Amino acid sequence: MSSRLPDFPNLTPTALTEACQAAIDSTDAGIAAIIAIPAAERTFANTMLAIEEAEEAVAVASGAWAFMAYVASDDALREAAREWDERLDKYMVGLGFNEDLHRAVREFAGTAEAATLTGEDARLLERTLRDYRRNGFELPHDDRKQLRMLFDELVELGTRFRQEIDDWDDGVDLTREDLDGLPESFIGGLKQVDGRYRVSLDYPELQPFMANAKSARWRQELFEKDQRKGGAENVARLERAIFVRTQIANLLGYGSWADYAIEPR
Repeated sequence: MSSRLPDFPNLTPTALTEACQAAIDSTDAGIAAIIAIPAAERTFANTMLAIEEAEEAVAVASGAWAFMAYVASDDALREAAREWDERLDKYMVGLGFNEDLHRAVREFAGTAEAATLTGEDARLLERTLRDYRRNGFELPHDDRKQLRMLFDELVELGTRFRQEIDDWDDGVDLTREDLDGLPESFIGGLKQVDGRYRVSLDYPELQPFMANAKSARWRQELFEKDQRKGGAENVARLERAIFVRTQIANLLGYGSWADYAIEPR
């Protein structure tokens, strides 16, 4: 992938889609090459490092392109980025459940070279094997299949949860007196609705208002509105995510999701 920064000002949904698909195609090719290596020829370089290099394309795409889901002002571009954000996340989940790739890592782990690894190389192998265990590779096939579905659902819930917050449109409509403490430059930039000033939940309006407005009443109301972004639908998504996390932890034999989450930290 090119080291040049994307041309963000001129980015289109089509260009974003092509870039993300190209990243997946690149990673697919790299993973296929790794899987095709005979067991007797496995080395740290052509297996462990090669996996890191193959996955890099998707990691970069997620940061450079899918990130536009959170910052793009164009609705079509933001929606395309959201779709790819979810697709790339699910793709990475899928790599963690790829049985052929797991076999390749296990084949290398059984080599003489693997037994002599030290330092960060040994750590990479150990952590990779640990992550496969955390993805259920010690479980029966049906349990592992269910686990994959649960992880995919978590991705979907997270995407929808963030989307609702990003798209949430709310605020307070205030009189000029209610804006006491705010500089004229801020007030002059506010949208007016029926003679009142609209302070939205957007960061450039929310933060200055919370820092400078003298009215405790309106600071509290705006704060509470900001904390309720997403509404009842997001509360339901959060409750479902907690339930799904508990199911994952139970399938893997952990006492709780907290136990599962803390382990790699």
